[in-house]
Amino acid sequence: VTLSPDGDGFFTGVVTATSYAGDGSALTGIAATDNVRTGILDVAGVSTFRSNIFQTGGRIVRGSTSTIQDGDAIAGGVNITGTDMDASIIMSVFGNDGDFNRISGAKSRNATIGSHTVVNDGDTLLSLKGFGSDGTNFEEAGQIEIQVDGSPGDNDMPGRIVFKTTADGASSPTERMKIDSSGHVLPSANDTYDLGSSSLRWRDIYTGDL
Repeated sequence: VTLSPDGDGFFTGVVTATSYAGDGSALTGIAATDNVRTGILDVAGVSTFRSNIFQTGGRIVRGSTSTIQDGDAIAGGVNITGTDMDASIIMSVFGNDGDFNRISGAKSRNATIGSHTVVNDGDTLLSLKGFGSDGTNFEEAGQIEIQVDGSPGDNDMPGRIVFKTTADGASSPTERMKIDSSGHVLPSANDTYDLGSSSLRWRDIYTGDL
C-alpha cells in the first residue's frame, strides 16, 4: 500500500472492504465492462438474471430469451414464458373504492415518444390475439381489435370493436363481427344487417326457427 502526500492511496493485489462511506456518486474511472453497461441492469455472476430479465434492446423477459409467436424471436417489450400458470399475468386491486384492473393501449400518429398527432379512421389502437402451435410455429386463431371508427377531433375519439376468427384451413383471421361507434352490432358478412335498433335474436341454422 502506498499513500501519497495528497492523500491518494495506491493498492497492489486484492482489496477487501466490509463497508464504505458515501453514495458512490463521485467515483470515476470505472470502465464499461460486462458487469457495468449503460442502460442495463446487470448483476455479475448471475447469468440467468442478465439474460432472462433485462435485455440490451430494453425488453423485460422472463423464462426464455428466444421464443414467442409465429416462430420469431421475442418481439414484445415484456415477455413471459413458462410451463404452467407461472406464465400468467394476474392483477389484483385492494381498496374501498370503485377502482379496477386495466389493460390499456394508446396510439399517436407522431413517431416521437410523448408527442401527439391525431390518428386516422381505421387505425387499430389495441389488439388482443390468441396463438396456438401448429407443431412448428405459433399461428393466430383469433383476435379482438379496438379501432378508430370515424373522424377523431378534440376530445372526440369514435371507436369500434372488431372480432376476428381464423377458419379451419386458413392461416390468418378474418373479421366476423363488429360493434361500431353508434353501438350497432354488424356481422361482417353483411354490414347492412343492423342489430343495434332491435332485439338480438338467435336462429337455429338447421330448422330456421328463431
